[in-house]
Amino acid sequence: MTIEPRPTTPVVTRELRASVRRQASSLSGGLLVLLAGLVGVAVVLGFVVLDYRFNQDTHRLVKIAIGLPVGLFIALQPMIGLLILPVSAPFLLWLPELPVPGLNTLNIMLLSIFGMWALMRVLSRQSIGRRAQLMWPIAIFVMMMIVSLIRGAALPPQPDYDVGRSALILFRTATTFTPYFIALLMVRGSKDPGRLFGAIVVALIAEVVTTIWFGQWGGARAKGSMGQPNVLGSFLNISTVLVGSVLLAQRRWFPRLLLATAVIGGAYATLLTISRGAMIALSVGLLYVAVRSSRLLTVLILLTVATSPVWAPDSVKERVSSTQQQDEESDDVELEGSAQARVDTWKTTLKLASDHLVEGLGFDGLGYVLRDTGIRMGLGHTKDSTHNTFLRVVGDMGLPGPLLFLFLLWSCWMLGQTGIHAAQTRFDRQLAVGLQGGLLAVMINCWFGDRFFELDIMCAFWLTCALVNDFVNRAAGEAT
Repeated sequence: MTIEPRPTTPVVTRELRASVRRQASSLSGGLLVLLAGLVGVAVVLGFVVLDYRFNQDTHRLVKIAIGLPVGLFIALQPMIGLLILPVSAPFLLWLPELPVPGLNTLNIMLLSIFGMWALMRVLSRQSIGRRAQLMWPIAIFVMMMIVSLIRGAALPPQPDYDVGRSALILFRTATTFTPYFIALLMVRGSKDPGRLFGAIVVALIAEVVTTIWFGQWGGARAKGSMGQPNVLGSFLNISTVLVGSVLLAQRRWFPRLLLATAVIGGAYATLLTISRGAMIALSVGLLYVAVRSSRLLTVLILLTVATSPVWAPDSVKERVSSTQQQDEESDDVELEGSAQARVDTWKTTLKLASDHLVEGLGFDGLGYVLRDTGIRMGLGHTKDSTHNTFLRVVGDMGLPGPLLFLFLLWSCWMLGQTGIHAAQTRFDRQLAVGLQGGLLAVMINCWFGDRFFELDIMCAFWLTCALVNDFVNRAAGEAT
């Protein structure tokens, strides 16, 4: 028996909590109504100002009305926002435009999602950082772009070289890599990888449905929601290869049926774009996945490609066969218009790159001199952009540019290779194989066009890099 007083801390704590709950319950009803009313009035006034003072189009007001509750929901549930990201990426042109230089809706969404998630982690005293295998390759490449911008500012390729505009382009280019870092940091639980990849599948299906629904806009080539056939084809072939690889990891009939539908739809929609580069990228990417995963699928893909002259639509066969055309006034064989424009542009780029092999022309400098140089060389089909990522980086950044670019691509390949060895499930292994197959598709897209720095095209690829990096970290024993 003791005469010491009993501790009162637990009792006091319980009383304080009860008091706070009583005060919250007495105030919550009226306070929430008041706050909701004030927010409602502010929103209505905002719409009135936009409609009557700034004469905004009705469709923009509708987008804002939909975007407000979606944005609030994403702010409260950042992980849900991360799942919405890949679904929104191909529909970038349909999202509301923002009057913020260098940023678009996807960039704002990315920064908002990560900001809210990071704030919640800090408040709950949880760690944020994780090991990112691609951090240094990406960081070094971005630093090279900054050095190239400084070179352009110091020795402009033309007197009208706009440093501010080029800096904004550089910033937007650098944000292309943010899905990798944000997804790697946010994906923590055992269910998150499957959910995020499911969002990639939903994005592919949504774009396939959109492409088929709208058909072929303004001509013989489908544009889907992305407004340009080659851009659409690049998104479709990368996503189809990624989904096709994970299809082979499914054992249950419904997920297998869903993914098979997405792959077949993605291949069909790619044909509708009639993009030669996209069709080659799709074939090479799927063939690599098949060789690494299934002999039967390898045979089926080879048979499909071999018999394509029989089953392919006439528009596709005409597009492929039109690469060369016969000159009626002579026996010479000439390149078709778009192919000739690419070749002339590439020749001009190589000439400029050879003249500035070490230092390059400066970031975004090619666009200022490419067409005029082509005209002086007698190449009348030269365009004002390279339509080739490899040549763009060598022209803008000199020889260090393509070396660092290839180093980044090689690092992505090695991430996939590490993932194959570290995989503990069939899903993980096929995700890593799909990453490598998708990388092959990315490289082919980069040769036929300058697609690497477009977030709407590359979002699914960088998210897959994050998912592979995630299970590699977990296999190494990293705590989440």
